[in-house]
Amino acid sequence: MPTVVQFRRGTTAQNNAFTGAAGEISVDTTLGTIRVHNGTVGGNTLASIDAVQTLSNKTLSTPTITGTLSSNGLINTSGNIICASISAGTYVGLSSQRINQDASNVIVTTSYVNVAINGSNIVSVKSDSFIPTSSNVTTLGSLTNWWSKSFTVAATAQYADLAENYTSDSDYAPGTVLVFGGEAEVTQSHNSHDTRIAGVVSTNPAYLMNGAEPGVAVALQGRVPCRVLGPVSKGDRVVASHIAGVAQTLDPQQYQPGCIIGKALQAIDNTDISTIEVVVGRL
Repeated sequence: MPTVVQFRRGTTAQNNAFTGAAGEISVDTTLGTIRVHNGTVGGNTLASIDAVQTLSNKTLSTPTITGTLSSNGLINTSGNIICASISAGTYVGLSSQRINQDASNVIVTTSYVNVAINGSNIVSVKSDSFIPTSSNVTTLGSLTNWWSKSFTVAATAQYADLAENYTSDSDYAPGTVLVFGGEAEVTQSHNSHDTRIAGVVSTNPAYLMNGAEPGVAVALQGRVPCRVLGPVSKGDRVVASHIAGVAQTLDPQQYQPGCIIGKALQAIDNTDISTIEVVVGRL
């Protein structure tokens, strides 16, 4: 007959009330976990029973912990630990990386930590930087969940204009010249040298004000693509034309304060409508 070895066992409530000797092992029959006792009430949960392959040679399978994994010492694995929470007295070791935990800090002894979701790295956290794994794929905050404040010494942006959301009477394509008026706050221009200029519909704002408000992003300052009727020379001041939503070069004889959209950064040598870059807000 084979020899059967049984450990002290009981329900979760019984294990919670039991004070075992140092090194004594008991089985929680409610949760299916093993507890290692140290002379205090309840002892420490070691792992799920399913994680134990053979106790005789101490070979363990990859553990999946349904509850809390707790330790007063070292938890070390070269693989993955999947559980609801980890409570460690000193540190959790993952291969050569180590996370030290105390009451208020998580301290990493390596030079960086990679944050991964579903197996894909999202961001790398270093002592002097917070770097997304790929360009233009990671968002910090959202239109409905804002950071309350941001303090920086310097900032850079890929795009080049300052824009603000305004309500409009229709959806307008990027590069469209807008004026104040119409059934909402802004509408596309229709009159040559209109003095009600609001700006140009932004293609990609570098900074968007009133971002949570509905409407169209209107570029107020900076470099932005704009639909322009040629001919136009680089550096020309541009104004609204008689074509809806399209700019043209300024006729000095028709100049009025408020009609300037900005200055052209590119030239158009023919009489076609082309999208060129314009520095808006420059008189």
